[in-house]
Amino acid sequence: MSFSTAVLHNCMKPNSTRAIRRHPKSTTARIGTRWHGTSAKAKKSADSRTRPCDSNTPLNPGEIMLSSPLPVSQCRLTKFYQPPDETPAQQAYRELREQAVEFHRDFWHQENGRFEANRAVYKGTQQHTDTATHTSAMGEGAPATASEAVDMGPFYQDYLEQAYQRHLKYNRIWWGMNLQMVGLGIRASLSRWFRNSCF
Repeated sequence: MSFSTAVLHNCMKPNSTRAIRRHPKSTTARIGTRWHGTSAKAKKSADSRTRPCDSNTPLNPGEIMLSSPLPVSQCRLTKFYQPPDETPAQQAYRELREQAVEFHRDFWHQENGRFEANRAVYKGTQQHTDTATHTSAMGEGAPATASEAVDMGPFYQDYLEQAYQRHLKYNRIWWGMNLQMVGLGIRASLSRWFRNSCF
């Protein structure tokens, strides 16, 4: 995404759709992180920059609509404000942002789904192996508490090695799209400025 996904995600309440307002001097959403023991004033200030909405709610200039996190990818459906008099440069910038969000969401949907499926298979295999080993060593009917904890270290190491090339490719595409957004964002701002200065 062209904005900080973690910041946006941490600020949204679960099971909700909210519109957030972008700070006028920043290309990122001006939303603070989730509050853990911070002042009520900081929480109230960030809450004032969000409002409940649904998919049909019209957005105001500078707002971005986010859904609740999707179950697998943990990403959010995103809707950007589209000006009624959008210039071609603004349209190109918005569409690239939408493509980046979709690419990010689709990648993590596939990656997280693959990870959970492989982890379930590994845990099932290890538990079966450990139970059989424990039974043969301790005798039939012995408590199986010793085999309940599965060592996930080898799985995580193997998975990271297998996923390395996928993540490398993802990062190359992701950063490439973000670099493109810098140029398109400048063009979009200039096109808006020239259009407004002519009228």
